[in-house]
This record gives sequence, C-alpha cells and structure tokens, in this order.
Amino acid sequence: MMYRSAVVLIAGAALAGCSTNPAPDHNQAVLRAAVLDPAGTYQLATVDGDSLPARPVDRDRPPEAPPAPEIVSATLVMEPGGTFRQTMKYRITRGDTVREMERQFTGTWERDATGYRLMWTGAGATPARLEGDAFTYDNMGMLLRFTRQR
Repeated sequence: MMYRSAVVLIAGAALAGCSTNPAPDHNQAVLRAAVLDPAGTYQLATVDGDSLPARPVDRDRPPEAPPAPEIVSATLVMEPGGTFRQTMKYRITRGDTVREMERQFTGTWERDATGYRLMWTGAGATPARLEGDAFTYDNMGMLLRFTRQR
C-alpha cells in the first residue's frame, strides 16, 4: 500500500510540474509588456483638453502679438525599435489670409520610471505616458493627447 501511495504522489507531482499554464508572474509580465508597448500610429485628439483645431495658450505671448497658429492635426508614429516621427499641421490666419503649414519632427523614445521619454532630434526631451490607447505628452506646458489607431 505504501508503494502505491508513493507512485500516485510522484505521478501527481510530475503532472503538476508539466503544467502548460505559465506562472502568474509570467502572465502579468507578458500582459504589462503588451499593454505598455507604444509602437503604433496615433492621431492627435486634443490639445490642452480642447478638440481640434486648437489654438494653444502661450502665457508668454505679448498681447499685441498676432494670434498663435492653430493646430489642425497631427500624426505620431512610434516605431518598435525606439524611434518616432510626428507630422503636425498648422493654420495661421492673418486678416483674410489663411496659410497652412506642416512640420515634421523625429526622435527616439525610451521607457523610464514613470512611462516614456521622447528625445526630439535637435531639441530636448519630453516625458510621456501611455494609458490604454491614449498617448499623452506635455510639451512646454501644452498637453497633447493622441489616440492609437487600430
């Protein structure tokens, strides 16, 4: 009888060791990596909480200065290899004259302790956050919120 109990115990332990379910910590790590992967294409949704087109408030702009350009749209592409590119379209209205322009920005990104960090080519760095499909960064006091395109 003792022999039979030992065989059942060993077989049960062997089967438990061959489980196809990964450890819970592994599952959570995979889930976190998938959720936190910023790679993808994002469209600008709001600027300082305002829908587009939006004219950001520049607190340092003199009152006599012409109106600031409006942000009409922007696309942010986060590449899996740690680079990004952003295209932003602006509109400037002076009297009856309306001019539209487009600017290209590039840089690299990396994860940091609080989210992400965008390092702009020829400029500084910007902290960023990814929450679900919302990618947000604060550019010198201007909060830009992008939505991932599926």
